[in-house]
Amino acid sequence: MTSTSTLETNPVLISSLARILEIEEGEFEKRCKVSVTSISGGSQFSNVYKVGVFENNEEWLWFLKVVEGEEMVRGEFYSLKAIHLSVPHLCPLPYCYGPLYPSAPTTIPSQTTFYDDSPTMPSLPLPSPSPEPLDLNPTTITTPFFLLTDYISPLPSSPSTTLHPHQRLSYKLALLHSIPAPSEGVPGFPVTTMCGSTPQPNHPLPGGEGGKGRECWREFFAGRRLKAVARRCPKLKTKSKREEGKDVPKLVERVEREVVPRLMKDDEGLVVCHGDLWSGNFMKGRIERAWGGTGGSRRGRDSREVVDREGQDDGEDENGNDGKKRSNVHRETITGEFVFDPAAVYAPPLYDHGIMHMFGGFGGSFWSAYWHFRKEFHLPVPTSNSPSNSPPSPFKPLPWDIQEQPTSSDARVKIYELYHYLNHYALFGWTYGLEAEKLMRGLLGVEGARPGSGRFEVLG
Repeated sequence: MTSTSTLETNPVLISSLARILEIEEGEFEKRCKVSVTSISGGSQFSNVYKVGVFENNEEWLWFLKVVEGEEMVRGEFYSLKAIHLSVPHLCPLPYCYGPLYPSAPTTIPSQTTFYDDSPTMPSLPLPSPSPEPLDLNPTTITTPFFLLTDYISPLPSSPSTTLHPHQRLSYKLALLHSIPAPSEGVPGFPVTTMCGSTPQPNHPLPGGEGGKGRECWREFFAGRRLKAVARRCPKLKTKSKREEGKDVPKLVERVEREVVPRLMKDDEGLVVCHGDLWSGNFMKGRIERAWGGTGGSRRGRDSREVVDREGQDDGEDENGNDGKKRSNVHRETITGEFVFDPAAVYAPPLYDHGIMHMFGGFGGSFWSAYWHFRKEFHLPVPTSNSPSNSPPSPFKPLPWDIQEQPTSSDARVKIYELYHYLNHYALFGWTYGLEAEKLMRGLLGVEGARPGSGRFEVLG
């Protein structure tokens, strides 16, 4: 673990905070004091900290994650950015990520990637038949990298009903799952993401006849999720001599061949999915966001307050006159339920439902509100700008998932749950392997299941 005292003077972190607040680095060090505190919530893969910047009795907070290797923080940075661009108050804003060098070579600014560097998400990578991620960099595997985001101050536990509906996760997740992904119908994601420590290949599949393969969700899920994670799973143990069918890759091949075509359509509507939304990856809290200058690219605010911040008496002002320098800091307070630690992908909404049902934590009232909002966001809403004699908006048939509202017992949810059982087996061992085998046997026993029908039973 990097010591907090080392982080408090790290030139890359200081430079990043100065850029966020738009203060020249020399002035930042004169005016501001940085405090770094280790906090709980890390994992075997990462260390996490609360970063405070103090100036004139004001304190601004950020969340800092430090890991070895670039892939985890790069994937999380772009996952948070994709979610934030769609629903700004659903997740912390990711300010920047990059290598956390102990010294400050002149190349540092170009190696730190900031949210404001581009107003949009990068394009998807080129299609490739490679089953492995294409953008893993083995030369950085032992280099510490950092990610700097909003800090979520936890609030006392209380029912979601104490919040305004628009502050609740059910509303914000339904909104995220109602906005088309920025990929023109092609599943994938611009970078490799990490689910735990498992790298998830996200580059599109090569196009088949007429290029349709690139847009086929079920082929992407089978190849980039089920097959990819199966290669990381050891062979399942068995208590009998009958080894046939106990090998995870063989079972996955059968699921891919016999189950996936029955449960998924090739043209599922794609949205930005969180990708790892279990109950430990969301919380009720408050974000106190701060940034300098105009802050124009940080759109979607609940409130905005501009504070006239007076610096120390440190020489010339911006016009070259002696006296006190003054600068503006913008701040806003956002209260609600937030998600974090995403491993995003452009996928159908049900992709998120798999792990949400796997570990529970989302009760009946949550799902009732979620489906209500999904339906509300899908139906056309008349606006005050519409002429009184204008024809009604064309009716949009409800997607099948909104019509049927599949639950945890539905095979079309279980197929996504399977991926996470396989991943947990690869990461944590045998207990999850037993559950994955049981789940696959049950899915292979589902007869005639297609979108529109797919109740699930675990066969003996």
